[in-house]
Amino acid sequence: MPLPACRLFLLILALLAAPLASGSQRIVVVTSFSKEITQSYKKAFEADNPGLRVEFLSLPSPRALTYILGRHLEPRPDLVWSSAPETFDQLAAQGYLQRLAPPPGDAAVDASAQPYFLAQAWSGYGIMWNTRYFAAKALPPPATWTDLGQPAYFGHLIMTSPARSGTTHLIVEQILQSHGWEAGWQLLLRIAGNCAEISERSFGVPNAVGRGQYGAGPVVDFLALGARNSGTPVAFIYPPQTSIIPANIAVLAAAPNPDGARRFLAFTLSPAGQALLNRPEISRLPVLAQAQNPQHALLPHLAQAGQRFDRALSQHRYQLIGVLFDQAITFRHAELRETTRLLHAADRRLALAPEPQAAALVAEARRLLYRPPPEIAGADAAPLAERQTLLLENQVARASQANYRQAGEQLRRALDLLR
Repeated sequence: MPLPACRLFLLILALLAAPLASGSQRIVVVTSFSKEITQSYKKAFEADNPGLRVEFLSLPSPRALTYILGRHLEPRPDLVWSSAPETFDQLAAQGYLQRLAPPPGDAAVDASAQPYFLAQAWSGYGIMWNTRYFAAKALPPPATWTDLGQPAYFGHLIMTSPARSGTTHLIVEQILQSHGWEAGWQLLLRIAGNCAEISERSFGVPNAVGRGQYGAGPVVDFLALGARNSGTPVAFIYPPQTSIIPANIAVLAAAPNPDGARRFLAFTLSPAGQALLNRPEISRLPVLAQAQNPQHALLPHLAQAGQRFDRALSQHRYQLIGVLFDQAITFRHAELRETTRLLHAADRRLALAPEPQAAALVAEARRLLYRPPPEIAGADAAPLAERQTLLLENQVARASQANYRQAGEQLRRALDLLR
């Protein structure tokens, strides 16, 4: 829910109450956010705080977590600012975040957060597509995650791996949680089979779609809305199974400049800092109700925030989902894509000339191609040990290779019968 203005105002006063310590005037922020966001905040904050300089380390959420948990950091970060809730949960659990002292009165933090980090903006997740590309290819606009698994989208999609992107992990989790384990993985395999590319990073998806290199892909809302508002010919939709999750900000326990860090955190939650989110090139939804743009596309969905997403489950199986996705999809994408092409071709021929033996072969191939990875008992309840990870990787890699090879053989036999 939108953070009440009175609570947020008290919080900001408390964070700004301590005098700024002498010493380092540099503030280093580890973030997964785009340059449009970071440069807007840098310029506005430094204008209000002469003598302080903000530097941003731009890292995908999984790499940001690895960087912070590592040793001998240079530069040493003061804050972390990201849309991935698992990043903050893990850092807080391991003692890497400063506890935020509550101001007098009501609780200082949003109800969805721990006292170690604060919600700074709302994020929704959905599908972005290039309108010119779709018009040129005569493709129907997607409305649901299921639509992306339809044959019409083969070769027109791009996505990235949840092991490389906190945004994609949240999208994959939304699909698994809303559809269930088996149906969710079957859908993910259909979508990935339709993809022309599995991108190295989540920013690669909106960039490629915006350029018209590919037609569509799953993204966090502000990347699509910001591109659209900047004149890029793209559209965006929240599927019915979308979730609304806060982007958070926190001060690191070992921050070299803790006073400066708290000042920057307070600025991001101030009326001026929240208003920056409404810039067309940023297009995020503020947590401060008085700063929210009533025309923001996410606002009608805000009442559902937190009702469709099991954050604890997402955190517990974060590593598991990344391992399964990479072994079944990322590292075997060429085989998955080619077998998907054969399946679509066989389906088209069967629709024109039904043949019972070929239909049976296609049905078996479909079962093999979209067989979900195993739901490992207990693996979603704790981090995987190194030996467990290796065994799981080998198990899923072998199973996926065998499934795609056997499915391809069945489909080639079916296509021979349908000539």
